[in-house]
Amino acid sequence: MLEMKLSCLKYYSLVNRVSDYHVYLAILDVGSGKIIAQDDNIQQQFVDFIKYIEQPNIGWTSKETVQGNYAISPDRMLNLTPLTIGVEEPRYWLCSLISSPDHTEVILKDEILLQTIKDVAIFIQHDSDATILARGMADELATRYEELNLLYGIDVDFDFSGSDSISEMYYKIIEDCIVYLGVDIVCLYLPDEDVLVVKNNPDISAGDLSTVLNKFQGSLYSLIAEDPETYVVNKDEIVDWTNPRLGIDYKYIAVPLFKSIKSMAGMLVIANHETQNNFTNSDRKLCEVLGAEISKFIQLRHDPLTGLLNRVGLEQQLRQAIAQNYEKSKRGMLLYIDIDQFKSVNEVSGHNAGDILLTQLASLLPYNIRATDSLARIGGDDFVIILNDCPVSNGLAIAEKIIEQIKSFRFVFLDKVFNITVSIGLVVFGDDDKNTDDIIGAAESACFTAKELGRNQVRLYEKTDVIMTKRHDDVLWVGRIHNAIEDNRFKLYRQRIISIQNDTVELSHYEILLRMIDEKGSVLSPFTFIPAAERYEQMTKLDRWVILKTLETLSFHNKKEDAVVLHLSINLSGQSLCEDGFAEFIINSINKYEIQPESLCFEVTETAAIINLSHAQKFMAKVKAIGCSFSLDDFGSGMSSFGYLKSLPVDYLKIDGQFVKGMMSDPVDRAMVESIHHIGHVMGLQTIAEFVEDDEMIEHLRLIGIDYAQGYALGRPEPFEL
Repeated sequence: MLEMKLSCLKYYSLVNRVSDYHVYLAILDVGSGKIIAQDDNIQQQFVDFIKYIEQPNIGWTSKETVQGNYAISPDRMLNLTPLTIGVEEPRYWLCSLISSPDHTEVILKDEILLQTIKDVAIFIQHDSDATILARGMADELATRYEELNLLYGIDVDFDFSGSDSISEMYYKIIEDCIVYLGVDIVCLYLPDEDVLVVKNNPDISAGDLSTVLNKFQGSLYSLIAEDPETYVVNKDEIVDWTNPRLGIDYKYIAVPLFKSIKSMAGMLVIANHETQNNFTNSDRKLCEVLGAEISKFIQLRHDPLTGLLNRVGLEQQLRQAIAQNYEKSKRGMLLYIDIDQFKSVNEVSGHNAGDILLTQLASLLPYNIRATDSLARIGGDDFVIILNDCPVSNGLAIAEKIIEQIKSFRFVFLDKVFNITVSIGLVVFGDDDKNTDDIIGAAESACFTAKELGRNQVRLYEKTDVIMTKRHDDVLWVGRIHNAIEDNRFKLYRQRIISIQNDTVELSHYEILLRMIDEKGSVLSPFTFIPAAERYEQMTKLDRWVILKTLETLSFHNKKEDAVVLHLSINLSGQSLCEDGFAEFIINSINKYEIQPESLCFEVTETAAIINLSHAQKFMAKVKAIGCSFSLDDFGSGMSSFGYLKSLPVDYLKIDGQFVKGMMSDPVDRAMVESIHHIGHVMGLQTIAEFVEDDEMIEHLRLIGIDYAQGYALGRPEPFEL
């Protein structure tokens, strides 16, 4: 008997929505006479009613039977609709007990109700077919339980920190295959990684094994690479066994493995001697699932766009190179390659053009390196090459060849032609280098030094070079910033902004500040990490974190009883102003946390606004349209700023703190403060003085007419945790 109680409940409300009558549902199993209803009470009513109906009149076993109605009493009627479930007996009926809620006579002329009951019968049939199919699949999987354990043995979250991690994982996969599948040979072949892992039945002779592996690595791999699909060879009519490319005395299943959607990494092959049973479709499915899991493992180490190694794969290869150099007392070199002015390609022709350029360069770069070297793409437009056992002179020569190769390359996209150049930084590594981040960071700092010195050139990292050392420190900070975000070691602080013209002191206006907690628990000023974040374009990531955390905290505060209304100022970087979709991110976040936009003010530095004027105008217009306000921070650092005020929809001018600090002793600084305030008021803007350090300064600012003040005299930064 099919367990259809769930289906009855699911369709009960559907039937009752189309009729003024009460309709109850049940399913009758003709073979057993059993009834399954939507609940136990209703089920008993069906049992009582159906026994009064003469079976010959109903014709339960007749396949020609159509929908029928049977009067039980004047106010109750039973509708029987056939269910065609499966292709064999027994037959089933959908029973619908229709009753009048006011006990009047049931006159069934409602075609909509009758059609709905028919539709429900069809839906139940579909449910049943799906259930039968699912049970069949479950039964098949149950018979393969031991084989499925193999899939659980592949850990796609495998730790890559050890130099032998990859080879260990590959061997584990193949050993599990030979145990669970019980085949004669299992072969994992990844030519790009120079990997061939084989496990075999010890009864197979060395000569046979060598012949089979030669076919797999040669003709079979070439065949699959031409058309990447699964091959099942059972020495039957499906495959021409006389084909010399495939002719061996073994049956096998070969599954392609992928390092990206479009790029094949290798193949997995299981094989049995021709005297063994044929491989089944179930064997094929299992191998394909197994191949997909291995591909996931491979893809964790590869860039999905180019198929090259990614950062994870590069670091693992670098650890392995260091270990090999240690054993052989040799040195290696790492090249960090950055495309000069890559953003211009995206801006002129779109990101699709940039992706095509990256894939073309990924195809060009291998021509200058050996098969034993490693090539990776670890960032937007950053490539890295590991040169194993390479003297400095050879590494510099290879880098110069790459410079010339890319310089002569012309990238054409639609009607645009781009001249592409790259900057390259090199660093030497050996057995005394253990930290991969330090090695990569040193090469990256040398690369950025090459860019600053004019691009399209090569620079070798030198610890005595002050510029490179500074860039190296910045690179390390980028890693620390990323780790701090991952480890939730950024904290929000707030500092009061107080009106100095009103008699009532306002305590609800704050500027949100960012602090970083280092690995030892110390609180770090933003001046230690913001410069590196700006140089390496990490500010948007930090801005997003600050906005989400601020809104989350503010939302929690607003839900408290008698909560004071807070007005918060949030700093934004110039990088965020220029990022497509950042305004929409802010608007969506405000809606998500149900924050009143009028309670938020976004601070943008004068320099960032002027440098990115057109982006700033569009960005401010979108965010201001929903009710947020804007403040121009550090105003006065350039007197040319006054000319831009008319085109920027700001509400506040925040006077550069350097002028405020010096106004008590320097008449020029005082004049600057007065001028900024005067022009601001003429334009209808309110002014804020920062770096206010004592009561005397507050009084002077009040006399000038400054609207708000911020500084240690009014309150030091404090954690923003509500």
